[in-house]
Amino acid sequence: MPSSLNQKTYDLFRVKREPECCEVQSALTPVNIPRTYSKDKKDTKKKKKKKKKKKKKKKKKKKKKKKKEKEKKKKKKKKKKKKKKKKKRKKKEKKKKKKRGGGSYRVEKSRRGLNTCLRVSHLDCLFSSSSSSSRVVVVVVVVAVVVVVVVVVVVVVVVVVVVVVVVVSLLFKSISARMPVLSTTQTSRDAVVREMMSQEFLSYQKKEDDDDDDDDDDDDDDDDDDDDDDDDDDDDDDDDDDDDDDDDDDDDDRGAVAAGEVLAVGADVTNVKVGERVVALNYGKLGGMAEQIVVSANRVFPVPDSLTFSQAAGSIVAYSTAIGALDKKARVQKGDFVLVSGASGATGLAIAETAKNIYGCQVIAVCRGQQKHDFLLERGFDRVVDRTQGNMVDTILELTDGQGAAVAVDVVGGDMLMDCLHCVKTDGTIVIVGFASGNAPDLPSDVIKLRSLTVIGLNWKNVDLVPVVLEAAHEGKIHPYIGKEFPIEQINQAYQVVFDRKSMGAVVVRMKQD
Repeated sequence: MPSSLNQKTYDLFRVKREPECCEVQSALTPVNIPRTYSKDKKDTKKKKKKKKKKKKKKKKKKKKKKKKEKEKKKKKKKKKKKKKKKKKRKKKEKKKKKKRGGGSYRVEKSRRGLNTCLRVSHLDCLFSSSSSSSRVVVVVVVVAVVVVVVVVVVVVVVVVVVVVVVVVSLLFKSISARMPVLSTTQTSRDAVVREMMSQEFLSYQKKEDDDDDDDDDDDDDDDDDDDDDDDDDDDDDDDDDDDDDDDDDDDDDRGAVAAGEVLAVGADVTNVKVGERVVALNYGKLGGMAEQIVVSANRVFPVPDSLTFSQAAGSIVAYSTAIGALDKKARVQKGDFVLVSGASGATGLAIAETAKNIYGCQVIAVCRGQQKHDFLLERGFDRVVDRTQGNMVDTILELTDGQGAAVAVDVVGGDMLMDCLHCVKTDGTIVIVGFASGNAPDLPSDVIKLRSLTVIGLNWKNVDLVPVVLEAAHEGKIHPYIGKEFPIEQINQAYQVVFDRKSMGAVVVRMKQD
C-alpha cells in the first residue's frame, strides 16, 4: 500500500471533527483505513497503561527508599545515643575508680566479637559499682533492725503473759479465800452452811440461852419425838434424793422470804401502806430471819386475807418457780403428761399442784419411800411412782402407754436427772430447776440429739410472778402446804430438817404467832 495513501487518511482523520470535511472523509476513505486506525488506538492505550504502571512503580520505589532512609537515620541516631551512653558510663566508672583508689580493668574483644576477656586488677572491682555495695550494707542493716524488733516484741509478750498469769492467780486466791468452798457431798455442804448460820445467829442465841432454859427442855422433847418419827421411816429415806424443797440457793437457805405487817414506808412508796399485811423478798446474807427488816418497795406484795403469813412466806418462791418452769420454759398444754421429781418437797409439790390444777396436765409425781407415796396420794395425785419399788422408767412408760412424758421437771439432779432422759418421749422437754441431791451430772449429748430433746435451766428469782401466785392462792386454785413450823428459838432444828431433806412441804420459821 502506498505511503501517500496513508498520509491522506491521516490528514483526513485529523480533520475528521470539522463539519465541512465529513463528506470528503466518507468518500475518500479506503477499506483498510479502520484497521490501521484501530491498531494505532490500541497501541496508544497500551502505551498509556505501561506509562501509568511505570509511574506507580517509581512512586513505590521512592517510598521504599524514603522509608529505608528514615530507618537508617533512626538506626544511626540510636547507635549514636548508645555510643554516647557508653562513653558517659565509661567516664563515670573511671571517675569512681579513681575515687576508690585506682582499681582498673581492661576489656579486649576480637574483631568478630565472639570472645571477651575481663581482667581485674584489684578486689574492689568485684562489684560493678559503689551503689551495689551500698545496697548490700543497707540490706544487712535492715535485717539486723528487724531481728532486734522481733526479739523486743517477743520479750514484751512474754512479760505481759507472765504479769497476767500472776494477777489472775492472785485474784483467784483472794476470791477463794473470801468464798467458802462448797463440796458436792452433802456432809461438807451442810457443815459450811451450819458454820455460816452459827456466825449469823450466835449473838441472838447467847442472849436467849439464859432466859429460855425451860423452852430448851421442851425443844429437846420435840426433837426426840421427831427422831422417833424418822426412825419409823425406811432406811432409804436417809439417802433421799427426791424429797426436798429445792431451795438450795444460799439466799433461800437463809430465809429470803418474810411475811408480816408494814411498820413504816418511804415518802415515794405507793404500793403498800402502814399496817398492811405483806410478803417480801429480801435477798442477802440475813434474808428475812429478823423481827424487823428493811426491803425495797418493788419487792413487797400485799397478802390476801385468805392466806396466813406462813402460807404466804412458804409459797411464793415455790409456786413462782412452778409457773416459770411449766409456762415460761416448757409451755405445757392441757392433757400433757408431766413428770415431777421430788414431788413431796416444797418446790416439787408446788410444781405438781400447779401442773394439775392450773394447766390441766396429767401429773406423774415421783418420790422415794412409802410415807411420801401415801402423802402424795392424800394430796390428790393419781399417778405416784416410788423409786424404791421396781424400775421407775418402766413404770412411767406403762402409765403413758409407752410414749413417755411430754415434760419432765427435775429438782433433784444426779441419777434422777439421768432417768428423766429415758422417761421423756421423743421431742420432749426437760426443765432443770435445781440439784437438791448435790450432784450435777454431765448429760450425754448423743442421747439428747438422737431423741431430739430440749433441756432448759431455770432461775426461780422472778419477782413478776409473785402477784400471780398470790392471786391463784386467793382464788383457791393452789393450796400451799406447810410441812413444819418452828419458832425462832428452834431455828437450828429447822435448818437441820431442811438439810436432812426429810420434810414434806415447806419449812417455816415463825417469829411470833400470826
